[in-house]
Amino acid sequence: MTGKKKIDIKRAIKYTWIATNISLIQLGLGSYVLYPDYPFANNDAALYLMLLSFPSSIPTVMLTSSFIDVYPPIDYVIICLAAFISGYLQWFWCIPSIVQKREIISLHLTSPDRETRPTSAPDPTRRRKSYQLNLPRAPFDKSGHSPLERALGIKRG
Repeated sequence: MTGKKKIDIKRAIKYTWIATNISLIQLGLGSYVLYPDYPFANNDAALYLMLLSFPSSIPTVMLTSSFIDVYPPIDYVIICLAAFISGYLQWFWCIPSIVQKREIISLHLTSPDRETRPTSAPDPTRRRKSYQLNLPRAPFDKSGHSPLERALGIKRG
């Protein structure tokens, strides 16, 4: 996928998300016009709007709704705008800025720009003296006892 197509897909997703949210806000306001006596006519539209902005919409809507009590259509618009703004900041500002830092979350195992060369082991016949001094002792002695058997004093027949 080329860079231009990737940018176009991101832009299409962004504009589709914005258009969906605006449509849900209009749908909820339209339900107040059609059913002014039914106070919960806009709940479905607000629920979908909050789901599109999940998880940031939950604390934002709870905080916003605790401060408003004007008139139901105005309250609905304020709550929807709060969910819309929090979702926009979440999906199109915070998440892309976190994902762009690839050196933190990616191992670059599949990137084609790196040249993969096999690593060669050093000459195994040539060892340092300090390494030779730290070699482990033979696990079994001449009579065939393991270090554990020798430590516990177990004698085999």
